[in-house]
Amino acid sequence: MSNSSWCTVESDPGVFTELISNMGVPGVQVEEVFAMDSLHDQQQCPIYGMVFLFKWKADPQPRETVETSNGLFFANQVVQNACATQAILSILLNQDGKIELGKELEAFQEFTASMSPEVKGLAIGNSDLIRNVHNSFARSGIPKQSIH
Repeated sequence: MSNSSWCTVESDPGVFTELISNMGVPGVQVEEVFAMDSLHDQQQCPIYGMVFLFKWKADPQPRETVETSNGLFFANQVVQNACATQAILSILLNQDGKIELGKELEAFQEFTASMSPEVKGLAIGNSDLIRNVHNSFARSGIPKQSIH
């Protein structure tokens, strides 16, 4: 995997919207939701997916994972500091034509289609486009962390 670092990105809908746009995906906007009840009021806009942000805690016991070939894009997270970007990619790459991905993400989707989730995670880590767009939102004063 690339030795280039991935910075910490602020969990902000404006940042995520701009990140998506800078990856070449037009017309997608991220909205912050404070209560699931409010989604009923926003039904005039399509909802493509949701990202739930919470503090991660180490699981004391390993959990079994199931490999499936259902056609969904799923990548193991192997890149430190890229969780929101990876969640956004999963939403975008699972829309099956509902969203115009742009030629670079379409090429990435096609390139990774037959890969295992672990290798897809590595492909994300090695994508210059995804890493550079992600890192363009580095918060000032916070050092980048290297991937080991």
